[in-house]
Amino acid sequence: RLLERLQFLAEVPVLASLGPSARLDLASGAEDLAVEAGHPVILQGEEADALYLVRSGRVKVEQAAEDGSVSQLAELGSGATFGEMGLLFQRPRSATVTSVEPSSLVRVPRAVVEEVMSRSFHVGLALEDLASERGGRQ
Repeated sequence: RLLERLQFLAEVPVLASLGPSARLDLASGAEDLAVEAGHPVILQGEEADALYLVRSGRVKVEQAAEDGSVSQLAELGSGATFGEMGLLFQRPRSATVTSVEPSSLVRVPRAVVEEVMSRSFHVGLALEDLASERGGRQ
């Protein structure tokens, strides 16, 4: 499983600039998740405790407004990353992410991300670039 996860991380665009040792550290500390369609992966307002990568399947990112309305911000497929905003800025989740179809995800706990970021400048840069692209979305 580790080798499969390592190969997958090497193919994720946002992690392309990472060296082999940083990818190995991420892969070693990560876990695989199988998520059924309609199952929430993260909930708006909860503590940001992990970074997620979509290995296969699709997830939708939705944000609830104070008036109760819900806006779909994005739909993400294979190779996409989510959950980085809360980790980088140490704030609660700004959106809910729900599986649209049966999906395979890789979950990287906060402690693993922080440890790798402390040793690899490139991990932090890659996540900051992704956060900048999303302009504050989860």
